[in-house]
Amino acid sequence: MPATGKITLDASDYKKTLEEVKTKTVTASNDMSKAVKKFGGDVGKVGGVVSSLSSEVGSSFGQIGRVIGAVASGPVAILAAAFGALMAAGVKLWDELTISSEEYQAKLEKQVEMEEKRLAKLREQQTEEDSYMERLKELSTQESLSNAEKEEAAFLLETLSKRYKVFSAEIDEATGKIVGLTEAEMKLNEIQKQQKIKQLETVTQTNSKRIEKEYENIITPGFWGKLGNAFSFNGVNYGVEVDKFRSMGFSNINQQRDFVNAKFNSATTKAEQDQWYALLQLIDKQIEDLEKLKSLRKTDEETAKQHAETLKKTSETERKEIDSQAAAWKSYNDAREKAEQDAARRAEEAARRDLEALKREQNARAKEQQSFRSMALKAVGLGSRAAREEAILAAEQKNGGPLDSEQYGKAVRFANAKFRLENFQFNAPQDFAPRVNSLVARGGSDAPVSMPKIEDLQSQTLNNVKTIKEIAREFLSAAKDWGTI
Repeated sequence: MPATGKITLDASDYKKTLEEVKTKTVTASNDMSKAVKKFGGDVGKVGGVVSSLSSEVGSSFGQIGRVIGAVASGPVAILAAAFGALMAAGVKLWDELTISSEEYQAKLEKQVEMEEKRLAKLREQQTEEDSYMERLKELSTQESLSNAEKEEAAFLLETLSKRYKVFSAEIDEATGKIVGLTEAEMKLNEIQKQQKIKQLETVTQTNSKRIEKEYENIITPGFWGKLGNAFSFNGVNYGVEVDKFRSMGFSNINQQRDFVNAKFNSATTKAEQDQWYALLQLIDKQIEDLEKLKSLRKTDEETAKQHAETLKKTSETERKEIDSQAAAWKSYNDAREKAEQDAARRAEEAARRDLEALKREQNARAKEQQSFRSMALKAVGLGSRAAREEAILAAEQKNGGPLDSEQYGKAVRFANAKFRLENFQFNAPQDFAPRVNSLVARGGSDAPVSMPKIEDLQSQTLNNVKTIKEIAREFLSAAKDWGTI
C-alpha cells in the first residue's frame, strides 16, 4: 500500500523527528538526498508535460508520490532541509497543473459542443434527404411524369447520387419511370444509420471524458489530491476514487448516476450542491444519448417513439395498399358481376321476346284455324258450338295454357250467353198485320178480315222483352265471372 505523508505546521513534530534522524545511517541520508534530487528533476519534467498532455498526468504523479512516500518514511531531517525547495517547486507545479486542468476541461466542453452540433447537422441533413426520398416515391407511383416532374425527379436523384455513390436510382429514358428506387432507399437508410451511430459514439465518448474530468475536479482537494494514486489525503485516496468512478461509466452509467446523486444528496453547501447537480445533468444527457445509440443499433431509430412512428407509417402505408388492392378487386368483381347480370338479363329478355313471338305466332295460327272451323260449324247450323270453341280458345291464349274446370265452365257459360244474345230472333212485324186469305185478297170473297187480338200482341211482346232481359242478364253474369268486365 502507498505510504501516507502527514504535513502540519506544528514545529514539535519536526523537532522530535529531527532527533530521531540523527541516529540514521549515512547511507540512508545519501539515499534520501538522491531521492530529493531526483524529485526536483521529476518536478521539472512533469511541469513541462502536463500542459500538453493532461491525460498522462496520472503516471507522472505516481513518481512524485513515490518520492514523497520515501521522504515521509526516511529521515525527516532531509525532508525538512529540502522542504523549502520542495514547496517552491510544488507551487510552480501546482500553477501549471491548475492551468492545464482548466484548459483540458474547457477543451472537453468545446469538443462535446462541437460533436453535438455535428450530430444536429447530420440529423438535419438526413431529414432533408428523407423528404427527397418521399417525393421520389410519390413521383414513382404515377403512370407518367410531366416534363416539370421529370426535371424535379432528375434534380433529386442527382442530389442524392452526389452525396452517396451507392445511390443508383435513375429515370428510364424509354419509359420515363423512376427505376431502382427501392434498392437505393434501402442502401440510403443503412448508410444514414451508420452515420448516426458513428457520430453518437463520438458524442458519448467525448462526454464520458468530460464527466470523468468534472468528477475529478469536484472531489480533488487542491494540489496534493492531484498527485495520483500513490498519495492519500485525510484518509482518502483520490486516484482510486476517480478510477472507481470511471469504471462505473464503462459498465453501468446508471450506477454512476446513483453514485453522483448520493454525493448531491449528502452535500452540505450550495456550492457543492450546484457542482454535483451540474454533473448529474451531464450524466443524464449521457444516459439519453446511450439509449439512443442502443435503440439505433437495434431498430434503426434513435428513440422508441420514433420507431413507433416509423412502424405506424409503414403499417398505414401497407394498409392503404391492401385497401387499394381490395377496392380494385371489389370494383373488378362488381363490374364483372354486373356484366354477367346484364348479359343474363339481356339473354332472358331476348328469350322472353322470342317466346312471346312464338306464342303470338301460335295463337295467330290457332285463331286462323278456329276461324275456318267456326265458318264450317256455322254453315251446318252449329253456330253455338263455334262460339264456345272460339271463347275457349281465347281464354286459353289469355291464360297462357289450358283451363282448369272452373275456368272452362265460365268460358262456356259466357260463350252460350253471348251467342243467345247475338242470335235472338224477334217476330217479324208482318206477323202482327191483319191476316186474310188469298181469295179475300183477290176480292173474291166478302168474308171479314181476321185481325190479331191486341192481348195476344201485347203478350207476345212482353215475352220477347222478358226473353231479351233474361239473355242479357245471363250474358252479363257470365262476362263478369269470366273476367271480361
